[in-house]
Amino acid sequence: MRVENKTGLLQLCARAALSEEQAAGLYRYVELVERWTGRCNLVSKNDLNRIASKHVADSWNFTRVAGLLAGVQVLDMGSGAGFPGVVLALLRPDVRVTLLDSRRQRTLFLREAVEQLGLANAQVLRQRAEELQQSRSNSFDLVTARAVAGLEELWVWAQPLLRPEGFLVTQKGLQEEVEPLAGATVESIPMLHTISESRLLLLRKERSSERQSV
Repeated sequence: MRVENKTGLLQLCARAALSEEQAAGLYRYVELVERWTGRCNLVSKNDLNRIASKHVADSWNFTRVAGLLAGVQVLDMGSGAGFPGVVLALLRPDVRVTLLDSRRQRTLFLREAVEQLGLANAQVLRQRAEELQQSRSNSFDLVTARAVAGLEELWVWAQPLLRPEGFLVTQKGLQEEVEPLAGATVESIPMLHTISESRLLLLRKERSSERQSV
């Protein structure tokens, strides 16, 4: 593991008071991301030394969402390298996480990560969000997305998949404006222990939008 990522993990685990078991899982995961990035560009070259301090730390912030209760069904849309989905599944074994990506190489990585980390609470789907709407409408309590698309487009994809009063949680820059979205109430959540200048946006699906999303 790169020295910078090892240092970043040590700092995050201490600040977030993670257990030894959780820390060990994150170490194995970062090593796996580093190894695979050499052959399929999971993260950009500029971020190779910031996998822990940026990507893992950002993903840990998703575990702080109040709606992430035991037993909930989570969809990580456009999961890619597994940020935040794999981190969620690793740190919260009491929730069910579906890792969704349409790209073959990414889903191959995600399946290996699930196997290597022993994530019995996670499954991988190679599919587009629009296709998943046909079979899993109103199925998820929480949809997560990070660096996937604009907020309006994300909401169009996520809303039909969410149960009434379910949440979309995504990450946006501190200076990005948030326009009102039909069928959603929006809450901003500050992020901790990360080098990213970002915030989490939590979009709750209003009950009145249920009929629109069927």
